[in-house]
Amino acid sequence: MVVISDLQWVKMSKYRFGVLSALNERMKSPTELANELNLDLPHISKTLSQLSSKGYIVNKTPGFWKNKLFEITSHGKEALKNIEVMLT
Repeated sequence: MVVISDLQWVKMSKYRFGVLSALNERMKSPTELANELNLDLPHISKTLSQLSSKGYIVNKTPGFWKNKLFEITSHGKEALKNIEVMLT
C-alpha cells in the first residue's frame, strides 16, 4: 500500500522521481542513470540509497563494489503509477 505522503516525497524531488522513472524501463547502474538523467553521480548515489531505504528499488548486485545494478520493486511501480495519476 502506498501512502500519499510517500508519493509526495518522491514527486517533490526531480532526482527521486527521475531515478524511479528511469528504472521503470529496465535495471540500470548508477553511471547509466547519471548519464541518462544528466545528474552528478553523488546525487544519484544518495537518491538510490533513499529510494532503497523506502523499498522503491532494490540493488540486484549487493555483493559488488562496482557495476551495481538497481531495479524498481513492485512497491516502486505502484508508487510511480499513482504519481502519474496524480499528475494528470
